[in-house]
Amino acid sequence: DSIYQMPFSGEIMLYGGDEKELFSAAEILYDNGFEVFYFIDSYDSLIGGVDASFIDISRKAQDHIKKFLNASSEKIQGVSIIIETKTERKANYSIQFIELSDTPAENISIDLEKFHVLVAKEVIPYLEGTEVDLNDKGELEAFNPSMSITEISGSVEEQIQHVLDEEVNPMVASHGGVVSLLEVKDHNVYLEFGGGCQGCGMIDVTLKQGVEVMIKAQIPEIEAIYDVTDHAGGTNPYYQPSAK
Repeated sequence: DSIYQMPFSGEIMLYGGDEKELFSAAEILYDNGFEVFYFIDSYDSLIGGVDASFIDISRKAQDHIKKFLNASSEKIQGVSIIIETKTERKANYSIQFIELSDTPAENISIDLEKFHVLVAKEVIPYLEGTEVDLNDKGELEAFNPSMSITEISGSVEEQIQHVLDEEVNPMVASHGGVVSLLEVKDHNVYLEFGGGCQGCGMIDVTLKQGVEVMIKAQIPEIEAIYDVTDHAGGTNPYYQPSAK
């Protein structure tokens, strides 16, 4: 019925459908370069193990939440961690008080001492490691050290290199690949793919659904990203389509 790609690893989770359909889907994905699969009955099985260990709420933040709830309407019984995904590896995090009666059915509730934390089911893979604390203004703030989008500075070239170093290359390194910045001209970026990425039959997917999304999410002024690699010269591509 559905396919879910795990953030960070690129591994594939297949769920729903009968056994024949699942293995047919796995065979197609394997032919397109994916090697690691997990099979579960439903997406709910994926989130069944979510508990308070997924988030770290500082003592100051907990006291702030409890104090606010004690002074507020009885309808407000918890907080909602809002995760706005930007790429497979990055998201924006925020937190707000919420009335549980208005909670959508697709949210899950994590029960803590004297209050609840609500999170949308579809962003659960981005939840683990999330921290909640008070900022310098005494306001609640949610962030994830490994996944929150942080402001980057410097020239456009330096910003792009930062994204390549921190997001893109760690992703393609698992396939023996590397991506290098060659030039930025008129808001266009020119990249070269090396290692397992050079000559890989899935390079268009990597560029359009991975690299381009990551760069544009953090540097919105970029208009287009081009691959200028000599893929015919690749000696060890990660995935090479079979001859038709």
